[in-house]
Amino acid sequence: MTGFWRSFMTWWTVAVLLFGAVMAGGAFDATDGLVGLLYTQFGGAAFEWTPVLRFATALMGCVTIGWAITLMAVLRANDLLGDRSGPVWRMATVGVLVWFVIDSALSVAIGFAMNAASNTLLLVGYLLAVSRTGVLRVA
Repeated sequence: MTGFWRSFMTWWTVAVLLFGAVMAGGAFDATDGLVGLLYTQFGGAAFEWTPVLRFATALMGCVTIGWAITLMAVLRANDLLGDRSGPVWRMATVGVLVWFVIDSALSVAIGFAMNAASNTLLLVGYLLAVSRTGVLRVA
């Protein structure tokens, strides 16, 4: 993966990382404004911060930051391995697809279909990049 699509994936991972930072901000009153807005938009109703919600939100943010950094490592592996990076991309793609199916299905099941819609946009961006560059090809 080089050129435009390499840059695209770099910005894609940065966007995921920033989203994780916003979610981690839900841990504290002073930094929960953006995530509160997201919850209101995605849930369509007012909500109340509880200690459990703060914990779960912050944890989700930290996991999302880790996920973004892991995908940055995939990009770095791509740089180092070049045409031999296919197995790394294929495993990362399995992870992205598993995340998408589980997260989206649960989101719809518990009444947060808007999250599934945003997941779809994220997935399409990822799949567009990996399909256009051929990194998933088996040699």
